[in-house]
Amino acid sequence: MRYMVREYFAEGNRGHYEDCSLVENIWNDTLLCMIADGIGGLNHAAEAARLVVKEIHKYLSREIRYEIGNIKSLLSASMETANERILQERRRLFCKMGAAVTVLLFHKEFAYISWLGDVRVYLVQNENISLLTTDHTIQTTGNDTTIEQQRYNHVLTRCVKGSDIIDEIPFIQTKITPGDRYILCSDGFYNNTRPEHVKTHTVEQVIMGIKDQEDDYSAIEVHFLESSQS
Repeated sequence: MRYMVREYFAEGNRGHYEDCSLVENIWNDTLLCMIADGIGGLNHAAEAARLVVKEIHKYLSREIRYEIGNIKSLLSASMETANERILQERRRLFCKMGAAVTVLLFHKEFAYISWLGDVRVYLVQNENISLLTTDHTIQTTGNDTTIEQQRYNHVLTRCVKGSDIIDEIPFIQTKITPGDRYILCSDGFYNNTRPEHVKTHTVEQVIMGIKDQEDDYSAIEVHFLESSQS
């Protein structure tokens, strides 16, 4: 199945870019897409995002041909490896650091997703949009004010930060159909857009409407083409 990939990223008004993204065909028509978003409240956020992407990419590129029959375990092991690398760097620098990350892997007619944190994957299919991932953030309910909700919605409950990953790393498998658009994006993108805009416009068109961008953002759009499309 043919596809088109577009990658977008921009630095926000804060003056430093703390995302890291990657798009690469790593083996036998297996497309790897990944975004890591460094945790700004900790040290070396940009370096944490870069290390997480580097380690996951290195692991998957090396092991994909041997473990293609068990992609769930493969993705989980790649994140464990990145987590160990962050632990080593924390010890070396005597600091706390970490990143949210989502891995989106396409192989044959399936898409595979694993994540820790709040980097999202949307699927636009048959003029409908759905959020495939679930943010690992503190969600407040009840009588909390809007300000409190916004504050805690950005606090991560899970990420790659060099501490033990106790619970199972989430995994989703979806079947690809012609016309599908998968959108992988950091919070700097989706916090400044609405899902209905992504449903009816390309990511490039949506980005053109973003003004006064405070946070940096990354987005990867993978469009699987109809047979009549070139």
